[in-house]
Amino acid sequence: VMACILLVLFLNFQSRRQRTDSLTGLGSRAALEEALNRPFQGPGLAFMMDLNNLKLVNDTLGHAAGDELLRAAAACIRQAFEPVGQCFRFGGDEFAVLLNGCQADPQQFNQKLADALQAHNAAQALAVSLARGWSEYRLLPGGGADQRLALRRADQAMYADKQRCRVRTAALRCEAQGQPSPQ
Repeated sequence: VMACILLVLFLNFQSRRQRTDSLTGLGSRAALEEALNRPFQGPGLAFMMDLNNLKLVNDTLGHAAGDELLRAAAACIRQAFEPVGQCFRFGGDEFAVLLNGCQADPQQFNQKLADALQAHNAAQALAVSLARGWSEYRLLPGGGADQRLALRRADQAMYADKQRCRVRTAALRCEAQGQPSPQ
């Protein structure tokens, strides 16, 4: 009997571990897939975020610094979105948030995230910068939701934000060097 109890506890622990990203403590990609397959109260918001400059930090300061940057980004995301949203580390330097049943203005969450990033960056030497995008989703006739479509739209908006950031950074670099700005 004791062996069965230990086996059940171990399997439960393993299942939880697979649903949690070990570095950041956020939900894993597997947990995101589970969340997308569960029924929910609609409408909602989907956010996608990408950590800027992770490769540069890894290459220049080492992977320990990159890991610290990922943990700091996760803490800022958690501060901005929890307990209302479910936060996930979607990929290497990408994060997703689902806000089921949320009808708030996405700009409110964007501002909360900006405030969390600003507070972190004012207190730490290694600054966190996140490109981000969001999209709304709703319940579809007959059940189900367009959460996956909303995540794709949020991802597209995030990459547009990342591109704007690159152009702004290049323009500032050129301005500092007395060169024309890129278009």
